[in-house]
Amino acid sequence: MFEFGIYAIVLLLCALSFVILPLLLKKDVTRLNDDETNIELTKNKIRELKADLVDGNLSEADFNAAKRELEVGLYHDLNVGNPVYSQRGTGSWLAWPLLFLLPIVALLLYADLGDFRAFEVSDASKSNPAQAGNINKDNINQMIAKLTQRLQQNPEDLEGWLMLGRSFKATQRFKDAVSVLRKASELQANNPEIMLELADAIAMSNEGSLQGEPTVLIESALKIEPDNRMGLWLSGLAKADINDYDGAIRVWKKLQTQFQPGQEDYSEIQNLIDTAVARKSGKSDPVAKAEPKTTAKDSDEIMVKVDIDVAIKSKLEPTDTVFVYVKALEGPKMPLAVAKHQVKDLPLQIKFDDSMAMMPNLKLSLFDKVIVTARVSKQGNAIPQPGEPIGSAELVKPKSKSVAVKINSFN
Repeated sequence: MFEFGIYAIVLLLCALSFVILPLLLKKDVTRLNDDETNIELTKNKIRELKADLVDGNLSEADFNAAKRELEVGLYHDLNVGNPVYSQRGTGSWLAWPLLFLLPIVALLLYADLGDFRAFEVSDASKSNPAQAGNINKDNINQMIAKLTQRLQQNPEDLEGWLMLGRSFKATQRFKDAVSVLRKASELQANNPEIMLELADAIAMSNEGSLQGEPTVLIESALKIEPDNRMGLWLSGLAKADINDYDGAIRVWKKLQTQFQPGQEDYSEIQNLIDTAVARKSGKSDPVAKAEPKTTAKDSDEIMVKVDIDVAIKSKLEPTDTVFVYVKALEGPKMPLAVAKHQVKDLPLQIKFDDSMAMMPNLKLSLFDKVIVTARVSKQGNAIPQPGEPIGSAELVKPKSKSVAVKINSFN
């Protein structure tokens, strides 16, 4: 909104300059006197008098008297005749009224024809304030403190409670987020946005499970807004969580129609659909049944070796936090699994498997291509910060079940 205001002021000043400056700088209208004309007329009359004198039609005395009379008349015309005067050009008085009226008219027109949704925070920014503008944990905590103080003074501020709930989610304080969002739900019980935020917070506080109250909230929200994107997304995850792949595919296909092929969201939803289709067909595929089954330990786990560059390690404290997380190379942006250690533990070896999944329906075994990242945080921030030591490596299953990651660069 700040940038929009700057551009609007610049454009408004340009428009005013085209209208106001010509009025203020308009030249004066000047009316000239007839001095030169009077002089020429007097000279012509004197020449005529001289001609009459030469022809004998005028005596010397009459000539002198007439000449003196013409000279006196010319003197009078030059000194007492029509003065030079100026008149200000018409229309300059309009400059000042226009200076105030044009901005007011522009604002009224935008209020009637403009779209104030341009000033709203995007859905992605709402769901994760830390990703909007690269806000660090300290800034979020300051914002939480200010919001809490504001809500103490105005407990009926629905948007304030909702924003506070999202802030708690961004800092992974999920139980606090649930408490705050329940307060928002009390203020407005049938608000789909609040219901879905609450469902997501409850699930995250319960190891990612959407079963139970979250599912009830999701389905209730979709009855009010059948095309709600967040609702359709969560509904599909909830159905996949209980192996209702047909239901999940149906919901995600409906969600996918809201995007264009080639968009990142469209591709991400397609990955979920493909995964659900594969899981569904794998349960009824006779070839799959004929093949010997492998245990989760044999097929789903990956071994990750994490080390750090000596030069980087020397600049860190032994108690600095090391985050190691696995993400799908193509698919959901959220980590599939996370492990937390300290710099003093490096080098280390970690085994990731389905039991470590952040959400039950997003397990390691569902994705063949993953990327493993190791990152050091001095403050223990779960949200990545610029300048942090980092390293990553890709892994393709089932050809490879182990990967080595070295922290040798900076975020």
